[in-house]
Amino acid sequence: VVNITTPAQYFHVLRRQAHRPFKKPLILMTPKYLLHHAKATSALEDFGENTFFARVIVDYNPLGPQEAGLADNTRHLATTKSGNPVTVPLQDIRRIILCSGQMYYSLSNARRARKIKDVVLVRLEQISPFPYDRVIETISFYPNADVVWCQEEPKNMGAWFYVQPRLATALQHRIEVGYVGRPASAVTATGSFHIHKAEMRVILDAAFSN
Repeated sequence: VVNITTPAQYFHVLRRQAHRPFKKPLILMTPKYLLHHAKATSALEDFGENTFFARVIVDYNPLGPQEAGLADNTRHLATTKSGNPVTVPLQDIRRIILCSGQMYYSLSNARRARKIKDVVLVRLEQISPFPYDRVIETISFYPNADVVWCQEEPKNMGAWFYVQPRLATALQHRIEVGYVGRPASAVTATGSFHIHKAEMRVILDAAFSN
């Protein structure tokens, strides 16, 4: 089960599926919105040699832009024009926001607009099988950060109830993973664009709050 965020990731997950020596179902949860979203793009080099499907994408790679994987389509934003990193040192990162799908772009836009430098976004591109190894490795770079899962769906929908126990296992219950998103609801959407925007503002405020 995947919820991918870039054209290159879509290409690589289909390529991986076609070349696997065994048969296994592939479920793509990608929303239609990303088909026309201007920032959901990939550089041509992301389709070239030594590229592959990334189960997890960390924006502003903690090892520096030279180590950023080609799957990260925001790697060009990791430094300023003068070459300085746009984030604080790793030990000063206060929050890791885990998300999936189009929620990443909403969070990325809000973080940039608010000039927040102490929050990193981690995209869970593959939801199942859960990428324990990549999640553990990613979170280990930020020793003083808390961890939250952010989604736009109601709490009783989306991926939260699937990823929550698996995140707890990956973190060996040492870090409590917070939830940011809509409260539980009987319906998937409000049916009102204005209410939807107001709820999204609440979610983004909570995601970046102190």
